[in-house]
Parts: sequence; C-alpha cells; structure tokens
Amino acid sequence: MAYKFFLDLLLTAAAIVCILQYFGIKPKDLHMSALWPHWAWLVCAFALFGISLGSSGYSIYRQFHPVARPAASVDARPLELTKMYEIVFGYLPSSPLSNGWKLAYRDTEAEPTFASPSDVPGACGLSMDVKHKYAIDYELPQRTQLANELELAIKYDADAMFYIIVNVTSRDGSQRDYGWLNIRLGNAPSRQHKDYPKEFVVFVTAERLGNGWVRMRLRLPEIVRAAMGSRGWVYDSVKAIRLRGCISVSPIKFFSPST
Repeated sequence: MAYKFFLDLLLTAAAIVCILQYFGIKPKDLHMSALWPHWAWLVCAFALFGISLGSSGYSIYRQFHPVARPAASVDARPLELTKMYEIVFGYLPSSPLSNGWKLAYRDTEAEPTFASPSDVPGACGLSMDVKHKYAIDYELPQRTQLANELELAIKYDADAMFYIIVNVTSRDGSQRDYGWLNIRLGNAPSRQHKDYPKEFVVFVTAERLGNGWVRMRLRLPEIVRAAMGSRGWVYDSVKAIRLRGCISVSPIKFFSPST
C-alpha cells in the first residue's frame, strides 16, 4: 500500500538522520546535539531501523501468508428476479418418480410416502416421508442450467437433506469439475465432507415462516464461493436437485442471472 511505503521511507530517513547526528555529520547551522545525549542518537537510529525493517518484513510475509478469514453463513433471504423455470408438484398423489424425478438410492426397507403438505407456503408442495435412507434426484433441463439463483420454502424433518449439484470451473476456465452442495440452516463456515471430497456443507440464513418452514433464495455463485472458492473454483451451472429423508418443499423456482 502507498501509505505503508511512505511510512517505511520516513522511518528509514529518520534513522539516517540519527546516525549522521551521532557521527557529527550535519549542516553547520543546525545544533541538534544539545537535544539528546550523544549515545541516544545511535540508539534511536537502531530502533527506527528495527521498526522499519520489521514493518517491511511483516508486509512481505503477509503477501505470501494471507490471514484466512472463514466465510460466515450465506444470506439466502429472497429478492425479486425473473423466473426461468419451476419444479412443480401439481401431479400429486401420483409419484414424483413418474414425473421427472429419479431414484438416487434407497435402503431395501425404505417405503416412501409422497403427499402434498397442507401447510406449505404457496400451493402444491411435496412432502416425502420415509423411515430409512432414501433419496431422489431431479436433473434440470439444459436451458435451465444457466440459472444462477433458486428459491423455495423448505421444512427439514428426520434425516432430511437438500442438495444442489453444480458444475464449476477454475478461475481461468481451464479446468472443470462438479460439487454436491448440502444446504443446511445455521450460521457457520462452509466445510468439506470428511469422507466425500465432492460434497460440501453450506450453512445459510433463511427467512422463517412458522410451523418449521423457512424460505430461502440461494444465489449460486455465492454458495459456490463459500463452499469451493478457497480451492479455486467458481460457479458455472446448476445440474440437479436431490431430496433425501423426511423433507417437505414448495415448488422450486429458478431465476436468470441478475442484470
């Protein structure tokens, strides 16, 4: 920074003045020796040099070892944008597996029940009730994958998980990868799953609606930055949604990039 450079320069100049004064090298019309004892000028010079060198050394160290600041929770409170696509559930009581959703995995004992929750904010939500491990995926149409925000109301119950599967690229665009973003409520830094390196837990702040429901607007570039940004990845597109466990959701809306 400019001010840091000038501060170091000033300290160095002051140290040089002290050394010159100690050795008696000074303009003849200045009589500064009477201000301090002779030995104090040398002590002052070394002190100023030490401060200047220490300050410069610390700046160089911080350039190569920046202070890590963990990201706080991601603000997921809703804003108004243009809708691109919507995952709806008006077909219930017909199974989601017959309407665009695919089975991801299940325990052999899992027998899910699908219904439209009576307390869903809005209309025609989905409630999935299951006593064993069970998950379903919804792969988005190609044209929707360029969306950068999504909005839904959600109610987490037993073993509930809500995933967003995203495609990512390196900052220079030379590499591509993907990530599983496990969206949870709370105020904590995002973290990588210890057993599944492609999965990242992202805590968000949502709008509370009552009866266990919350509404969230998820800005996907921010979510990816919080989860994977420290590894050099940036958001590219959204690929799919996964629901697991006992969970209820409203229709899921996708929005085009902000302009």
